[in-house]
Amino acid sequence: MLKRLKLGNKYVPYKIKYNRVKYARIEVREKWINLVLPYGFTQEERLITKHAAWIEKKLNEYEALRRKSQDLELQHRNDSEFKMLIGNIINNYTHEMNTSMPVIKYRKMKRKWASMNSNRVLTVNWFMSFLPEPMISYILYHEMCHIFEMSHNSKFKNLIKRRYNDYKNLDKELKAYWIAIKSHLYMPSE
Repeated sequence: MLKRLKLGNKYVPYKIKYNRVKYARIEVREKWINLVLPYGFTQEERLITKHAAWIEKKLNEYEALRRKSQDLELQHRNDSEFKMLIGNIINNYTHEMNTSMPVIKYRKMKRKWASMNSNRVLTVNWFMSFLPEPMISYILYHEMCHIFEMSHNSKFKNLIKRRYNDYKNLDKELKAYWIAIKSHLYMPSE
């Protein structure tokens, strides 16, 4: 159930999820915020008010991404074209990075483009098929870097920068594509 709290001159909808967490956490989504709170936490309005400037900044960033998403062109590939593209890109990266081919699996995911686990299983989100090839290449390079470093620490970021020095801008663009794809498929916001 969505609750609403007035911040400045607008109302911000929010959801509360109680969980086994030590500290309260705020997650800003496209159209609302999630509060992940320890059991027994009762000061959610105070928490939101304390972080109002940050929340407003994040919501404004989402609004800018929503506007940008309207101008993006989505690709339309069938499953076999998409799998072939993924296989070719991964094959090129395995040679470039001097590593072996990971196992590749495909499924729909709600929040990720792809993931690489420590057993070298690359899971690819089917929604990536709507992305232009350079964005797919970036995502796959990111995941291949996890073979060498699982955390998103400075070592990992340096691996990414070897090929994609502008990775922060690419990450923002991917968020706009995510919004565009969800809008195209009429998916509810998470």
